Amino acid sequence: MKKRFAAFLFIFFLAVIYLQIVVSDENKIEQEVFTELQGQENVRVIIELEEKTNLQEVLNIDTKQDVVDSLDGKVKHEFEESVSAIISEKELLDLENNPDVKSIKFVGTKKIFLSESVPLVNATNTWVVQFDSVNLTGIGETVCILDTGVDFTHSDLTGRNLTCIIDCFSGSGCFENCSAGDDHGHGTHVAGTVAANGVLKGVAPGVNLIGVQVCSSSGSCPDDDVRAGIDWCVTNSSQYNISVISMSLGGGQYDSYCDNVDDSANLTLGINNALAQNISVVVATGNTDGTYTNATAGIASPACIQNSTRVTAADKSDGFASFAFRHQNFPDILVAPGVSINFTYLAGGYAVFSGTSMATPHVSGAFALIKQFKKLEVGRILTPSEIKTFLINYGKNITDSVTGSTFSRIDIYSTILNLDEKSPTVVLVSPENNLSTSPGNVTFNCNVTDELQLSNLTINVWNSSNLFFTNSTNASENSLEVSTNLNLSNGGYSWNCLAHDNEGNQNLSSNYSLTIQSKATTLISPSNNTYTNIANTNLTCSSYTDSNLELINMTLNLWNSSNLNQSETKNISGYVNETTFTINLTSENNYSWDCMALDNSSKSILSENFTLIYDSTPPNLTLIIPEDGNSLTGTSDVTFEYNVSETNLNNCSLILNNETDQTNSSIVRENNEFTSTLSPGTYTWEISCSDLASNNQTSESRTLTINSIVIPSTSSSSGGGGGGSSSTTYSLSEDQIKTGTSKTLKRNDKIRFTSNNEKHTLKVDKISEGEVTITISSNPITLILKIGETRKVNLNNDEYYDLSVSLNSITFSKASFTIKEIHEEISVKKLFEDRSSSEDNVSYVELGKELGAISITGFMIDFLTSNKRPFGFGFIIFIAIAVLFVLRKFFVKKSKSSTMELLRRPIKSKELFSLKYV
Repeated sequence: MKKRFAAFLFIFFLAVIYLQIVVSDENKIEQEVFTELQGQENVRVIIELEEKTNLQEVLNIDTKQDVVDSLDGKVKHEFEESVSAIISEKELLDLENNPDVKSIKFVGTKKIFLSESVPLVNATNTWVVQFDSVNLTGIGETVCILDTGVDFTHSDLTGRNLTCIIDCFSGSGCFENCSAGDDHGHGTHVAGTVAANGVLKGVAPGVNLIGVQVCSSSGSCPDDDVRAGIDWCVTNSSQYNISVISMSLGGGQYDSYCDNVDDSANLTLGINNALAQNISVVVATGNTDGTYTNATAGIASPACIQNSTRVTAADKSDGFASFAFRHQNFPDILVAPGVSINFTYLAGGYAVFSGTSMATPHVSGAFALIKQFKKLEVGRILTPSEIKTFLINYGKNITDSVTGSTFSRIDIYSTILNLDEKSPTVVLVSPENNLSTSPGNVTFNCNVTDELQLSNLTINVWNSSNLFFTNSTNASENSLEVSTNLNLSNGGYSWNCLAHDNEGNQNLSSNYSLTIQSKATTLISPSNNTYTNIANTNLTCSSYTDSNLELINMTLNLWNSSNLNQSETKNISGYVNETTFTINLTSENNYSWDCMALDNSSKSILSENFTLIYDSTPPNLTLIIPEDGNSLTGTSDVTFEYNVSETNLNNCSLILNNETDQTNSSIVRENNEFTSTLSPGTYTWEISCSDLASNNQTSESRTLTINSIVIPSTSSSSGGGGGGSSSTTYSLSEDQIKTGTSKTLKRNDKIRFTSNNEKHTLKVDKISEGEVTITISSNPITLILKIGETRKVNLNNDEYYDLSVSLNSITFSKASFTIKEIHEEISVKKLFEDRSSSEDNVSYVELGKELGAISITGFMIDFLTSNKRPFGFGFIIFIAIAVLFVLRKFFVKKSKSSTMELLRRPIKSKELFSLKYV
């Protein structure tokens, strides 16, 4: 009777709890959803999910998937803790009654604003400028972003030079951390402003990016991490062609240079070292906050260090942002847009931020564009101070109404135009040089191009005594073609074209000559010094004479090196004629030929001489190395040597697997070679050469095999005569293991350390391609780590992870590890998984004790504070039975002896509630 009464009280207590939860539950549906649903069948909503209860976590219930399934294809997008969908009124009411749904909100409509920050600094005009077919987008330049990291999975930031984060924050030193990204979003926004190239485009969309994490997820950036980041970029500047370091960070406020002031990490030296390597360090001046409320009282550090490039923020109307630090003692501060800047953010999205942090990457991108421009234009490398001076001189001057000082808002295209020192390119099209033609109309044609700012083009024609004709045409674009017709009489003429750009650079072409005469014979084809391998070759010449005379025949004369080889005459008529002769070249030789016309006054009209080279013999090839069937291991650079004999050689090519690998036109007669980098595999190769007469010869085909480097798996030996590689044992102090330490180890090397007053040893068992096997003792734990993988280890079999081990890289049979002591609670779900794979026998009660027993009161508190709204007592009983059923099956599999014995006896309520409710 007492037991029944106790059960009744328990059920009554649960019912009261249920009613309290139901009554207190607020309306889930935002009013605007009902408003939008009126008069239409569907509405677009965001469905926010409740956090999973501890029990749902243990049972691995996917509440989001349940909601998605219930909407039967209506879901538009899935987010972290919500989904969006287009739903009907019925589906809306069903969702309201779903205990996994926390709220339902209307999806509003937004528009992108102030994506024009890039056009404001006049960057877009530079992107169409080309030098040698390379667009001026920052290609070849690299910018280091020192920030919270960068999310390089964003579609607008993919394809960069180094997609893994350089982590100077998490461990000891700076290391490449391919599992890191950006856990804040600030660095990703900054990176997009510099070089996004997708939906949005940054200032320099062709620039390579390196994300260097020096700040925590909360935005805290220790000075030593910042200094380490600067140093990493300087050290690796040659490898990655780093030309700019961008730092949207700082602290304090200074009204004069702050070199070595409050600078324990010596950021001053780091910045000076960067400049010594021709790297620009672009730094935000800082924003007002609760500590520094006067924006014009000074600027932050490290922007106040003398060799920094300082950047403050303006709005889109070129008014200074109210929050932006600036000061009259720093007249070289550059200004860029920093208010409501929309750029890349986490999870592939976009966000709008304001601050001098947003202005700084505009200037970083500008530095990269200007540096690339001068390299391409004239091969000159600008210094950071030169670029800063140019941006100041050719930017837009804006006056600060607060301080009365004038600063320069950057204008990239204007700066580039003012730095232009390359003259336009002029081409004389017609008539060709040294042309001889009859009196009458002659068309003069030339064209000009300029990469930036063409102004005009002038044609000049002289007769034998003075300037005969001149005409200038203004340009509206960066290319121009001009033609003019002139009626010319007998005599000698010369002509040229002169072009100017807007910067005053000019280019005057060379002079072409033109002869106007009443009679002439000209050789048409082939051109002078032509090579041919065709024995039967056509030779064409033309002739004209005075209109009152008539041509009667044309004679072709062909000589070899010593004698007249062939001569042929054809009858012709008219005062203008073009005649073709077919000759038979009988031997390989250099030939000379001309044509002579005769008019009816018996006057001969003789042409100049042309040279024709007949060569019908292909080059002679001999392969030297590698030998046929050669097999190479341990190298990827292969040299292919060959000899070739040919007087008129044009070029030779290396053919790999029937594809041209490379071609060389600078060939000598003996000991030629190609070098190619090959990956492991089997190849066929040959050499193909051609001469100037288009005779081709391909060598025999040989095979070559490149083998992968295999790291042998060796076992240690003992006893007499045994041998093996030496090993090294490293000992770590308590401070080293607590802060984290990186070591490079070979096979059999060991690291000894103490954690939680217990001694342990990490030993490298095996190093293979892409992974390493290690053992951690004294309680042996064997791990297989892949490159870039981090594993957490429970050293003493309690409820906490004690150690993290990361495999950073494998180089030349050595592995780089980072190990660090941690104290991280293991999730209950993980403990269940661990126990399910264990050989130990365990009972419900033992498991309850290990998970941390709780009382009935604790159970009810957890039940009341969970986000899950129950359906009533039936729901509670169902879950309890389900849990017991799962646990029963779980432990029956693991230990029939102890567990079945437990299940045969009644389970006391005390034991039931000693299981942790999760």
